[in-house]
Amino acid sequence: MLHTVKALPWIVGLCCAFSVCAEELTFLPITTNVPTRVDTNVALTVLRSQAEKKDVHAMTLLGYRYLTGQGAPKDPAEALRWLRPAAEAGESDAEFNYGWMHVVGVGAPQNYAEGMKWYLRSVKKGNPQAASGLGDIYRFGWGVPKNGKEAVEWYSVASEGGNAVASLNIGAMYWAGDGVARDQQQALAWFRKAAEKGQAEAQSNLGLIYWSGDGVKTNLQEAVRWFRQAAEQGNATAQLNLAACYNYGLGIKEDKQEAMRWLAKAAMQNDHDAQFHLAMFYAEGKYTATNLPDAYVWFSLAARAGDAKAQANADAVAAQMEPDQWLPAFKRLQELKAKLSQP
Repeated sequence: MLHTVKALPWIVGLCCAFSVCAEELTFLPITTNVPTRVDTNVALTVLRSQAEKKDVHAMTLLGYRYLTGQGAPKDPAEALRWLRPAAEAGESDAEFNYGWMHVVGVGAPQNYAEGMKWYLRSVKKGNPQAASGLGDIYRFGWGVPKNGKEAVEWYSVASEGGNAVASLNIGAMYWAGDGVARDQQQALAWFRKAAEKGQAEAQSNLGLIYWSGDGVKTNLQEAVRWFRQAAEQGNATAQLNLAACYNYGLGIKEDKQEAMRWLAKAAMQNDHDAQFHLAMFYAEGKYTATNLPDAYVWFSLAARAGDAKAQANADAVAAQMEPDQWLPAFKRLQELKAKLSQP
């Protein structure tokens, strides 16, 4: 017998990362990413040649490539080698990246004071990423006392400079009462500001807020609209929630095939809830052909998160499989495990 979960499981169990309880509605505390300043059209050999001639822009781009693995092998030590002289020459993006490496402890010993020093140099040149990084430092108390007011001020500077993640972070702080007084309307305004700039986590959060009616009037059509925007950007939580909307006809016409399509996208991003529900489709065979090998594979993948029901279902499906189904299923499972374990 297969184990199912309670009615309306997908959205109720899935608000945002770091939370599996919609009643709590806690949001992912996104921190600043390193800048996306990289021109992969420039050949690595040409870029290195320019960097060796002390071209500050080339040194910054080369360092970023080695830091992220975009357009070059990922090599933090090599990234540090090129970013340091560019930062010392006053290149703003290099100052931020060099500071970020010290804050996070990538390619250099973790040193919050050193990272903060370089963030401050960069922010004086108007770099919104650096302002957002300073917001992170004060929000989480990295090397300084936690200070929500100071964090919001720096995030606001970053937001004014066009940094959508900073807007998301302010929204998360107001929603959770993290270092500031809880204020749902302020949170909603900041989430919307980030979402309208295309920030996927903020779009997903807005979808959940409109679905739950927490702080706003419930509007399932609006929830679907925001879930879809985030899902189309690859946000796994939004993909799963959009699948739930299609599955139950919430805010949109019921469509089991669309539900399966979005579940598959989330499942391939290692979302264990999506993997469980996709397996249920294959195991029950109500809306697609019964496929026990696929059901076994996806239940087994979901069970890796410690889901006892998923493991029990995998065992139940395995007991029903024919001998000639075992080898292909096992090979498929190993292939997906290897693929999903890659960063």
